[in-house]
Amino acid sequence: MDESLSKEASEDLSNFEWLRRVYPFSDHDWHNEIVIRMYDLPNFEFYKKRSEYSRATINPKDIKGIEYAWAYNSYNQITWKQLLNMLRRFDWVRRNKTTYKDLVDHALNDYKEARTVYKIGSEYITTTGQHRLALCKFLDIEEIEVDVIEYDFQQEKFNQHCLQKSFLASLKDEGFIDENEYAKALTLDSHFLAVRIAGVFFMIENHILKAFWNHYQKSRITWYTNLYDSINSYLFGSIDNYTNNDLRKEDDILRYKRFFRDLKRKKIRSKT
Repeated sequence: MDESLSKEASEDLSNFEWLRRVYPFSDHDWHNEIVIRMYDLPNFEFYKKRSEYSRATINPKDIKGIEYAWAYNSYNQITWKQLLNMLRRFDWVRRNKTTYKDLVDHALNDYKEARTVYKIGSEYITTTGQHRLALCKFLDIEEIEVDVIEYDFQQEKFNQHCLQKSFLASLKDEGFIDENEYAKALTLDSHFLAVRIAGVFFMIENHILKAFWNHYQKSRITWYTNLYDSINSYLFGSIDNYTNNDLRKEDDILRYKRFFRDLKRKKIRSKT
């Protein structure tokens, strides 16, 4: 540290400025990059955390974010420079680690709490040892041992979500559901889709969503089907009165030929 720097002047410095006095690091673009929140990572909801961890050597520069209860970036986006200035209990580091060697020894020490990161896709997110891992980045340390807890991407769950999303988008484009129904129906953890289509509630197994939509698209309206549906409506009432709209296999869809024609009529009326 600069010996001419008084204690009072040192206390007035931000953590960033203080650290630069101890170790004159260069400016880097990543200093002003946003500290990633794990929940903001693309498709994070489709990752599942492993129960075990492994020991690995990583480059601290590959750490892109933090996860630390409700602190730091929980409610606001912050940069790495801002994070360094916000680190809790960093005043202890400033009082006790006044040389570059002191800081490196501190950063590389596991103490009673190992440095731990989550690996989500290709991104590393710190979960314990924020002070030490942040220091590793700013001190230009190139390798550090950490405990790594990996998240596995659940491809089947993601495919299920994409299928539901595509089906619901088609319904929305046709005017059979609105934005609220779209958002409510797009669940992530179910093997079926619960949705109210043109006012009629359905529970549809994911594997027959495409078949459901194909049946709608192939339905035809003729004088014969109009007469047939009129007679059925008179005898049995509207499809709204059906109590079992639970579609588990493709054969179940065949019961709804009249419903598909009603949807077609609704679509035609909306264009006139």
